[in-house]
Parts: sequence; structure tokens; C-alpha cells
Amino acid sequence: NGLALVETHLGNLPEALRLVTDGLALLDRELEPDEHRLHRSVLRYNRAQVLAGLGRLDEALADYDAVIAVDPNYPEYHFDRANLLHRLDRDDEALVEYDTTIALGPPFPEAYYNRAELWLEAGATEQALAGMSYVLELDPTFLDAYVNRAGIYLAADDLDAALADARAGLLLDPVNPHLHTVVGQVHAERSEFTEARSAFDTALAGAPDLVSALSGRAGVAYELGDVDAAIADLGAAVATTPEDAGLQFNLAFVYQSAEQWDDALAHLATAAELAPDDPEITDAQEQCRAKVSVTARS
Repeated sequence: NGLALVETHLGNLPEALRLVTDGLALLDRELEPDEHRLHRSVLRYNRAQVLAGLGRLDEALADYDAVIAVDPNYPEYHFDRANLLHRLDRDDEALVEYDTTIALGPPFPEAYYNRAELWLEAGATEQALAGMSYVLELDPTFLDAYVNRAGIYLAADDLDAALADARAGLLLDPVNPHLHTVVGQVHAERSEFTEARSAFDTALAGAPDLVSALSGRAGVAYELGDVDAAIADLGAAVATTPEDAGLQFNLAFVYQSAEQWDDALAHLATAAELAPDDPEITDAQEQCRAKVSVTARS
């Protein structure tokens, strides 16, 4: 087990897997099935972690199940199993396991945070907000909780609270691009475009492909009449996440503003493929085609 731990830290997961598997086989050979059950569970738990690291998720889950069957009251086992279930897109089961983790152990910020993230992904915003707030009660230095709670406040148009969380988080990590993006979004909502652009610039200096900062800065550029800058930033955002119909539509809108109808139509066609039932996209396509037809006749 000790050697396997060393190999894991060295990044040699196949060797770590061989060692813990050999250790389990040794115990099976030398001992009766009901002897040293906790020692076996430790080895099996470590094997589950190695298997998860190797991407062999179903095998890892089987080992976690076996470990919990022997030692059901150890919260860390349930926490790791919950994380694995989330990787397997089995979020309802993962939520149950986070609940179990929380019930079995002392306040563990990561468990509350992970559960709140799943609530946020599921659209349970009020629960997610309460969860993130409790994480920050437990650990006021939990940076990701500030990032996520600021985003929740921003989506709810609570700009003061979003800005307060962004600033609190920036005291912990002054260059955090996500928090600078929140600052930029708050200033943009308040039509404070100079401050917004400065915040987005800072965010993109640290994370040049951060889509929320690119699209935010593009919006500011458009409001300031700098259509070329808006096209450049939205183009970079689309290149990063081409499957986002909203970004494709927004880029098409800016091209329309610049009367670049062919480019607008190309991005609207992509947006329509991604979101075929969106009437705004259909309407924009008809408007663009009409403009192209008028231009051709003239």
C-alpha cells in the first residue's frame, strides 16, 4: 500500500494498480475472508482511487461499493463515490452520497460545495445559493464558492452582492479571471463601460480563451460603437465554443449591424442547426436574406 502511494504520487498509476491488486491477492491467499476486513477495505479504497485516475470508472465504482459495504460509516468513502457518480453523469445518486457524507461526518466544506454545484447545474438556484453561503460560513477562504455565488447573484440581478463577492474573492486571488469577469459584467450592467472594459481586459490577460470575458468585452465594444472589436472578441469566443447557439447568434447580430450579410447568414445557419426551434434565429435569417436580396437587386 505504501509503495502504491509512492507510485501514485510519481504519476505511475498502472504500477500503483498492480501493487494494490497484488496486495489484495496476498491477503486473500493468506487470510480467511472475514479476517482483516478493514485492511482489505483500505487497499480496495486505494485501488478505487487509482482506477478512477485511470478512467476505469465502472471498476472504480465497484470497488467503492465493496468498501462501503464493509465500512459504511466513513464519510470520505461516500464523498469519493459521490464524485465518481458525478463523473458518470449519475447526479441524482451523487446528491444522495453527498447527503450521506454530510450526515456522517463533521462539517466538510468540499462536500457542501460539490452538492451546491450539482444543485446549480440542476437549476435549483435557491438551494445552490444557500449551499455556497454555508460553504463560506465554514471556510471564508473558499475561493470557488465566491466565484459561484457571485455568478448566482449576477444572474439574479443582485449586482451589489455579486460585486461584493467578486471583491472578497479577489482579496484571496487578485488575478482570478472569473472574478474580474464578474466585476466587468456588473460595470457593464451599470453602463460603466470604461470600468467594464478594464475588468474584462484584466480577466483576458490571465485567461485569453475565457468565453464569458470575451463575450462581455464584445458587448462593451458594441455599446461603444467599436464593431470591429466586438466582431473580433465574439469570433474568438465562437472559435472556443462553436456549439453555443447564443454566441453564434450574437456574432451574426454584430455582422448584421456592420451590414456584412453573408457573414451574418453563415453564423445564423450554424445557430439554426444548434437551436432549430428558436424563432429569433429564424426571424434574423429572414431579415438577412431580405437585405441580401435588396442589395443584389440594387
